[in-house]
Amino acid sequence: MNRSEAAGSRRGVVVTACVIAVGLVAATVAFLVRGDDGRGSLASACGGRLYDTDLEELLGATDLQLNEPSTDASCAVKDPGQGKASLTVEVRRTDVATKLLGRLHRQNAHTGGEMVTPIGNGWAGVLNTSSPDHAYAAAYVACKGGPDAGLVVTVDAYSDPSARPLDEGGQRARLARLTTETLRNAASGTACQGARLGTEVSDVPADTTRTLKAEGEAAGSCEGIAHAAYESAADKDAPLVDCLVTDHSGSKRFRLSAYYGPFVKSARLETLRARQATDDQGGRGGFHWATASCPSGEALFTIETLEIGDGAFTPPDGKAETEALRTFAQRSAGLHGCLMPQLP
Repeated sequence: MNRSEAAGSRRGVVVTACVIAVGLVAATVAFLVRGDDGRGSLASACGGRLYDTDLEELLGATDLQLNEPSTDASCAVKDPGQGKASLTVEVRRTDVATKLLGRLHRQNAHTGGEMVTPIGNGWAGVLNTSSPDHAYAAAYVACKGGPDAGLVVTVDAYSDPSARPLDEGGQRARLARLTTETLRNAASGTACQGARLGTEVSDVPADTTRTLKAEGEAAGSCEGIAHAAYESAADKDAPLVDCLVTDHSGSKRFRLSAYYGPFVKSARLETLRARQATDDQGGRGGFHWATASCPSGEALFTIETLEIGDGAFTPPDGKAETEALRTFAQRSAGLHGCLMPQLP
């Protein structure tokens, strides 16, 4: 090889290395517009990471284009016509991922509103499909290098009125598949060594969060709780778990939550009360917490009274709260392969 060829080869290596480094740090690239070449350019969206197979059916739109302005941390599309369809996808490293709960529309834990459901199928992911036309999803995977080394994908989907409701079972599966297969693409190759990925999603656990379970009937996220409750399906990989405790009439009293992986940091940054959870365990006056050591790092378990309007909250009940937290935390920690929690 002559001197000119060697210099060209070295330049090629440097350029390639820079491209790989930028991809690993930002974990997202510019979103390409779908043009006359049809699915070819849409398949290149997010640097080829976006799983686009179900996108048109999910959103109820066939002419999706780049939504300006985009940033180096997200890619978004919308229907440029009269339709309302849009999609925003973010792929970030877990050590720099922020506002994960906000991107799930689940940051207001002190209200009795949004609840999440597990994606299942071996994925550390959840869905928020409480609305028929606006849905959210998040999933993460740990990479070689410890609990803070990993990738997380968040999705915000807004469907056109012509689309099937996003809270319908098939649509929930499409949203989950888009999220998890995008994460699989992002983790491929050298981007995420040692990743334990789930299987391709064909079905997701049913959304049971709107069905009131009488005392003693809960068999999912609220199993063992000595109260009536709204619950989700139990899943050993879910990084965020909700259980809403009620009275016999269904009036909500407390929220129980479990946070794993990068969602622990988000809970302490984004929710009203979890920033108090600086020790292993503690609480009083309507908020109690516990922690446990898990394969995904520290887990955080909380119970809190709920806002009922005009700045008022449901009356605290220290004995009922600590008993419910103990049952919930021990069961969730055991399911996730954690050590027994440090309890108040």
